[in-house]
Amino acid sequence: MEKYDCPVCGTPFKQILPHPDEECECCGWAFDIYQYDHHDAKRCINIMSVNECREAWKNGKEFY
Repeated sequence: MEKYDCPVCGTPFKQILPHPDEECECCGWAFDIYQYDHHDAKRCINIMSVNECREAWKNGKEFY
């Protein structure tokens, strides 16, 4: 089975397939299977895209 790591900070999720809305313990990104596979998708569970969240995380800024 595939193991899922947070696409924003790289921290592994506890479960093999995280539940929708499960948040990363490290950065708080809410797991969204669509956004996990489509890093430019916006306005899903997370309003910002994975790429935008990753950039904000690297710069110490808030994301949602």
